[in-house]
Parts: sequence; structure tokens; C-alpha cells
Amino acid sequence: MRYAGIISALLLLTLAGQARAGDAQSCDYGQRHPSMPAAFDQYAFMIGDYRIEARRGQDDGWTQKGPGEPLWRGSYIMNGMAIMDEWFNADPSITPETGRGVNIRFWDAAENKWKVAWQYSTDPEVRTLESSIDEDGKLRLYRIHDKKFAATADGQKIYFEIYDDNHWARITEQLDENGVYKPKLKLEAFRIACKN
Repeated sequence: MRYAGIISALLLLTLAGQARAGDAQSCDYGQRHPSMPAAFDQYAFMIGDYRIEARRGQDDGWTQKGPGEPLWRGSYIMNGMAIMDEWFNADPSITPETGRGVNIRFWDAAENKWKVAWQYSTDPEVRTLESSIDEDGKLRLYRIHDKKFAATADGQKIYFEIYDDNHWARITEQLDENGVYKPKLKLEAFRIACKN
């Protein structure tokens, strides 16, 4: 991945110093660069601060919200030519030692897809992923960092659903023994209003 050096440096800086997801006071998420193509807006729904409700899949849909309240924060970086989204297991302003991770998303116009890198605070390995709009019109995420996870080879489907400007979800479905995709995990995001 040609962005590997930049991504590694950004990930290290982010994990080392950022804990601002719980502070929605500034509402400074950067701006997209005007030269970026329209496809760059595919992840615009993620820009901002969000509280997350995690739900597990079951035969008739989803469970009630799980314990805790993770946070997700998206912003434009690198002069608006990339998107960074941060994950916090809990509000870092309340629980500073909480687990955290970060994605860096670059739009690759030549391949017409997103190149994504993910790193979590307890895992030193940077995971590489790709993302694009699938034949059903859904924004799909493909894990390519490990052959066992390559392009749903593990029987998982990961995609995003956007409900409105303040509400979206990242959904994982698992292929069962009958070849049917069943709900596995839903990370439902609700925008946190700015405090200014």
C-alpha cells in the first residue's frame, strides 16, 4: 500500500496524543479539499462526534443495546484529502485509559475505492482494508490484512447504512451453515450535538 508510511505515522501520532472524541465543544472536523472527487463524499456521513450503541445479532434481528457507550469521531485530515475516524471504548474525558483505535481512509481514484488502515491501542499491527460501493449500492468494507479475512472469505459481510444526517450504522453479518447471512454485530451511531 503506497500510503503505508504516512498511515503508520498518523496512526502513531493519533494513538499517542488524541483523546478529544468526548469533547464535542470545538466541532472542528476540518473540511474536505475542493479538488476531491464526488466519490470522496461516500464517508462524509462519518464526520462529527457520535455515541455508539452496540447490538448483537439474533435470529429475529438485534439485541437491546449492550453495556457501555463507545464514541466514534470522524474528521478530515491531510488538508481535506483523507478521513480519520477514531474509536473509543468509552468517553476518554471520563475514562482516560479506555481502549482506542483509529482508521485512516484515503480515496484511490485510480482503483475507484477506499484504501483504509486500522490500528487499535492494544494491537501493534496496522490492519489494511478496502472499501467501495457494492452491487447493492451499499458501502462495503473488505478486510485484506489477513488471507483468512480476504474479501469475506471468512463468511462475513461488513457494510454501512445511513439513516439520516445524524444517524448511521456499521453492520456485520455472518454466513451460517446454510449459506444465509445472519446479523452478527451492529454499531449504531447517533450524532453528539456541538456544545458551542
